[in-house]
Amino acid sequence: MLEDERIELVGPVPGDANRITMIWVPQLKTLVASDVLFNEVHLWFGEHFEEHRGAWLKALDQIKSLDPEVIVAGHKRPHLPDDITSWNYTRDYILGFEKHLAEATDSADLAKRIERDYPETVDVLDGFLLGNSTKVAMREIPPVNAP
Repeated sequence: MLEDERIELVGPVPGDANRITMIWVPQLKTLVASDVLFNEVHLWFGEHFEEHRGAWLKALDQIKSLDPEVIVAGHKRPHLPDDITSWNYTRDYILGFEKHLAEATDSADLAKRIERDYPETVDVLDGFLLGNSTKVAMREIPPVNAP
């Protein structure tokens, strides 16, 4: 309890890492989604392969079942609202990434396809998120923190 509001920890669930914990405040229908939801920021796929992205999609189903009204994404552009748009963006991005991965010839081709679909999306550290995510997905480099 915090200020008479029940707070629940949801997780661990997969997001940009294997084990992410979200915060759910049921009375306020508010979810602090941490690194499970993004909005207009490239998703980080640099630590895992396709099976993890499938599990991430299942975590999105779990979020949807909560029926939140306020959703605070872990990574988003500051001007964007705290609502279902981050859920939609994350789901569409993962599905689009998988589609383009099946068609791409290499990581550069995959990155161009993603950038074409998401021209307003930002990256960090001079292309770190998308650049490394596409290289890992194309198996040109091992996942970050791989054993």
